[in-house]
Amino acid sequence: MTTVGQRKRLVQDCVIRLLYDQLGSIYLGNWSDRPDNHNVESDVLHTWPGKRGYDKLTTERALRQSYQAAAPD
Repeated sequence: MTTVGQRKRLVQDCVIRLLYDQLGSIYLGNWSDRPDNHNVESDVLHTWPGKRGYDKLTTERALRQSYQAAAPD
């Protein structure tokens, strides 16, 4: 792995810890070899906010922003 790949992995690990520690989300594992893998997994993310009391409009807005942030340049 190149140094760039190692730095990217460190950042990803920090984000995972933040989401887990501060937001109570769960880590589903490394899906890099999974067919049709995406940066934002909408089927997983649609249910989580609703369980925490967020309305559908807020959830859809957050998902849309996540897709835009994850989109390649």
